[in-house]
Amino acid sequence: MKHILVLNDEAHHCYREKVGADDEEELKGDDRQEAEKNKEAARLWISGVEAVNRKLGVSRVIDLSATPFFLRGSGYAEGTLFPWTMSDFSLMDAIECALRGNRVGFHSIRINAQWRLVFRWTDAGPAHVAIVDYH
Repeated sequence: MKHILVLNDEAHHCYREKVGADDEEELKGDDRQEAEKNKEAARLWISGVEAVNRKLGVSRVIDLSATPFFLRGSGYAEGTLFPWTMSDFSLMDAIECALRGNRVGFHSIRINAQWRLVFRWTDAGPAHVAIVDYH
């Protein structure tokens, strides 16, 4: 069985900490405890994926996360995007792009905080294209 695909949801909790990094020295109290808890959970999670790979063989791992970046205490600068990130579409972007009411069936691309490019996708391509003040 060498065709296992791992869909790793909440992937920001699944990583190996940076070797040789000791940024926990600057963390104190609750922050230090939270960082240690996050690192232990990440080690456990990645170890599980690695164990499945050793035992059964994993053909591909796809990481999904609304926050595709390293957490505090990982050994990497907090907020640094994972180097394997292909798309950074934030949760706020996803919420804002959910079109309702008379725009159901349309898609939107945010231009800036105020304006959206709104369109309906058809077999012939985009239709009913408009730039809309979405606030």
